[in-house]
Amino acid sequence: MNNVFKKTFRRKLGLSELLVECENVIVTLRSNEKDADFQSCRKIPVCYIPNLPMLKTAAETYTRRMYSDFEEEFKKQFTLSCELLEGNGTNSTFFVKYMQSEHGATVVLNKEDSTITCSCRMFECIGLLCKHALRVYNMNGVYNLPSQYILPRWTKYAKSGFYIETKQGSEEGDLNAQATLISRQATSLALKCSSSK
Repeated sequence: MNNVFKKTFRRKLGLSELLVECENVIVTLRSNEKDADFQSCRKIPVCYIPNLPMLKTAAETYTRRMYSDFEEEFKKQFTLSCELLEGNGTNSTFFVKYMQSEHGATVVLNKEDSTITCSCRMFECIGLLCKHALRVYNMNGVYNLPSQYILPRWTKYAKSGFYIETKQGSEEGDLNAQATLISRQATSLALKCSSSK
């Protein structure tokens, strides 16, 4: 954000000129964001490897920018080596590193539910699987992107509504969630109508 303002502002702007410039920058940023959202919803990006289910799912689900970041991590995994450190039943521990490096990341894979944790903590920080985790998935034959690693905020339709996760078998929970969603949509619509008058 700081870069955007540095490009457009001069050092000796008056207060009124500064406010006008800020408004222009905000309008431009919003327009660019709307264009990016439109492109994400209307066009699926071309996959690096077209028939790979993991990339296909990511392209159909993520915004274009997040898919681009995911694809970069996916490409980087091919430069990594993966060594099994420990494998006891459902959990396996791997050491993943660049081929000529001594430093790397420790990855733990639960084979029952395909959950994975990496010492680099990229998923916990950004919400995107890292190259280390993708390498371990690839080495263990997990070719589909597990749904628990697709965060709703990075999907194409994050702005179109509210993400509600309900538990199966709980009809009362389903009804409450549906009522909450309808209430929020009605409130949003009422606010739009009142502001357009």
